[in-house]
Amino acid sequence: MTSSSNASSSDFETHNYPSNKKITYKTPNNSFIYNIINEGIYPDVPKYTQANSNGCIYPIPDEYLVETEFGKKKHILRCSTKYHDNRPVYYLNWNDSENENHQVTSEKSATDATQKYLKVSQ
Repeated sequence: MTSSSNASSSDFETHNYPSNKKITYKTPNNSFIYNIINEGIYPDVPKYTQANSNGCIYPIPDEYLVETEFGKKKHILRCSTKYHDNRPVYYLNWNDSENENHQVTSEKSATDATQKYLKVSQ
C-alpha cells in the first residue's frame, strides 16, 4: 500500500494503484474515496489539463470514469470524460435523496463541471 502526504502536511492519500483501483484521500476536514471504474484511453492527440500549482499538466483520457464518495452522508458522484469533436466533455452524475438521477456537463473543464454541481446540488 502506498501512502503519501500531499498539499499540506496533514493531507494524506492511501492507495495501492493500479492493483487496487480504490484511492482514499483525507484532509483534516474531509475524506474522499475514489473508485476508478474505467481508466479510459488516450486519443492520438489528447487535450491536457490546466497546469496545477506545481506547474504539472496531464493528458485527459477519453471514456474515463471514477466514482467519488465524500461527506458525512457518503454522497456518491460519478465523474467521467468523453471526447466529442476532439475535445473532452466533463460529466458529473449523482442521485438525490429521492434517488432521482441528475447530471451537469461542461465543455470547459472538470472544475467548471464541479462548480455547476455545487450550484445545483445544494
